[in-house]
Amino acid sequence: MQIPGHWPKLELRKQARQINMRISVNMMRIRVSGPLYVRENELIQFALEHAEWINKTLNRIAKKSQPELPEEASKPFLFLGGKWIPFEIITHASNSVLWDKQKEQIIAKIPFNPNETPLAELKTSLYQYFARTIIPREFREFAQRNGLSYERVFIRSQKTKWGTCSSKKNLSFNYRLIKCPVEIRYYLYAHEAAHLFHLNHSKSFWNKVLEFDSEYREHEAWLKKNESFLFLAD
Repeated sequence: MQIPGHWPKLELRKQARQINMRISVNMMRIRVSGPLYVRENELIQFALEHAEWINKTLNRIAKKSQPELPEEASKPFLFLGGKWIPFEIITHASNSVLWDKQKEQIIAKIPFNPNETPLAELKTSLYQYFARTIIPREFREFAQRNGLSYERVFIRSQKTKWGTCSSKKNLSFNYRLIKCPVEIRYYLYAHEAAHLFHLNHSKSFWNKVLEFDSEYREHEAWLKKNESFLFLAD
């Protein structure tokens, strides 16, 4: 059974009170649910049998969810921590970046010529720099406060996922997470930390998320509402 490569994450669920198999779709995941007695390969097969409907739904959602980007998106601004911050590029071999939070300005001394490098490329490099600098430190502090153990944190550029947690306790976060307000980033830390205990999305998993983030429902709703903008505004 070959799952189409352009599909977002396929999420399989078995629920005690459910009688029939059902599918729900958004740009981040395709959820297939069914009764407890249904095997996972049957859920996958059910999704593949409805591939045409899933593809049409994904296309409709994509067209509907294209956000209107603000003026800053096409100028030397970064959307960091939930707000737009101007940046200046100085071509220099030192490869250093200063974020002056009092002046709300970023000065980047990097080996790029801003006149010869596309603005989108410069922005992506800066987003990834801040993600690699800030996210692992924040998660380490989060883990220490909650007495968690894990192996490594990776910063990646997933097309649809915000984060993952492997059975070997390696975690990865999408670099675009650095664009989110700090409370949204911590919701993602809570979500992936819960996978250290439960590699599924069971009731026990969500109870663990709740332990880490008492307002996770509001934070999850904010992320779903803004995810199209966060992925497009590079």
